[in-house]
Amino acid sequence: MLVKVSDLKVDHSYQRDLKAAMLEKMQDRSFDDATAGIISVSKRANGELYIVDGQHRSALARLEDRPTILAQVFEGLTPQQEADLRDRMHLRRADTVYEIFKARIFAGDPIARGMQRVAKEFETQLNFVPDSKRGINTIATVETIYRADDGKSLRKIFQMIKDAWGSVEGPHATTAVIKSLYWFMQRHAEETEYDRVIARLKTEGVGSLMRMARSHQGAMGGSLWLNTYRAVVEVYNYGLREGNKLLSGGASDALRG
Repeated sequence: MLVKVSDLKVDHSYQRDLKAAMLEKMQDRSFDDATAGIISVSKRANGELYIVDGQHRSALARLEDRPTILAQVFEGLTPQQEADLRDRMHLRRADTVYEIFKARIFAGDPIARGMQRVAKEFETQLNFVPDSKRGINTIATVETIYRADDGKSLRKIFQMIKDAWGSVEGPHATTAVIKSLYWFMQRHAEETEYDRVIARLKTEGVGSLMRMARSHQGAMGGSLWLNTYRAVVEVYNYGLREGNKLLSGGASDALRG
């Protein structure tokens, strides 16, 4: 059915922000009801219309002063159900992992909320918008580890990071750091002293650790996280006798990528 563009609302608790570049690209193409396709709209109990899918197309229609747009209208949905529907629709589209995660949180997805709950326990968060200094950007890695044992290993990793560097965010909680510590724990937990691990990581610092990792990567190849694991082993081994040193090993089955 046709709905008035002026009646359409956006619930920013689960919807992404408009992207100017996408609107500009859409403006370069001819726009009409046939090429725009059908947007998806939720008609709430109070009669208000909220966009579930098609925010950019609706914005473009508004910019071009089009009075109406073709829409599929769902009735009786709660905002949480709208977010869940949007999430399922966008599994086949190019939403960013952050936009999808935001919708999953609002829809009440137990895995997404469990991940965010663990983050909050350590006074941090999984970011909805990438931030190099605050929060955690590596949502896919966190989810992989969370799913492995319902967050037990994830809590241990976050505790290691907090004990070593004070906070679980920014450069302390990148993909390479989190993956490398996860594999280090998987491989060496029973043969290492926790206090020594933390003391050595604290002394070395995350910046120095990553420089070592990139040096290993240049010499041996492989992913940055695997070479960060090698750097963690090297840091732990510093000053130990040969018989007490850890041996770094392959990690092909621990975490891929």
